[in-house]
Amino acid sequence: MEIDSQRSITSLKRLLSEVDHHENLNIWIDNAESILRRIYPNRTFDLSSKLSFFFSGDSRPTHEKELKQLIGGYIKELEELGHPQIQNKAIGQQININQTLNLNIVIEALKEELSGKQVTELKESYNKGKTPEEKRSNVAEKLKKFGADLTSNILANIITNPSIFTGL
Repeated sequence: MEIDSQRSITSLKRLLSEVDHHENLNIWIDNAESILRRIYPNRTFDLSSKLSFFFSGDSRPTHEKELKQLIGGYIKELEELGHPQIQNKAIGQQININQTLNLNIVIEALKEELSGKQVTELKESYNKGKTPEEKRSNVAEKLKKFGADLTSNILANIITNPSIFTGL
């Protein structure tokens, strides 16, 4: 579920209204950090470390004021700049996962159609080549020797896999 700026601002304003009335600032801080992590998933938050002398004898009103200023800054940022654009690892991870899944589809199609002896022959043909072009040529020649039906079946298994077919 996508979090929009207005919902984020509303959540942070609710936090601001609760800080004066919350019995335990540590619990309030945990709640605030949880909301901030949802708004800013690529950032880490440790609000208690930002408070001056948090564990010293400073009074609660001092801490409440500092917390309000911190949260107020996030609200102002969202109001002025909008919700942050999330540029994270998820896209790269999704691509890697898709590549792995697609590779598994190809491997399964080969296993379904090739005998153990044919796999060994393909590997040998591949290993005889010194350059990528030679390797590809050697494998293509070996597949031709196995017959057009076998090659067609392998290709059909790959293409008709729903994960592949929907991407065509």
